[in-house]
Amino acid sequence: MSQFDLAEEVGLSEGQINNIERGKSWVGELTFALLAKALHVSQPALTDYRENEAFIKSGGLKRRAPRKPAKLIVRNRRQTLVSIPAKKR
Repeated sequence: MSQFDLAEEVGLSEGQINNIERGKSWVGELTFALLAKALHVSQPALTDYRENEAFIKSGGLKRRAPRKPAKLIVRNRRQTLVSIPAKKR
């Protein structure tokens, strides 16, 4: 499914989908639920990376982007950005 198709399905712009994928945008509960439904996965599957690791190991991914530290984006009236380092495995 392309970013354009996903955007159409959930009622967002293609740019918003791109920003969500890159961790530059925060999504609320409703959008999170709509994304999971459009992608035909459970909501926990969107944040559980174990299935991704199995997919990668099975050869489903030809090239992998470099890992970057995880960011938790907290939005409230002040729109604060908080960085939290990724756990070492």
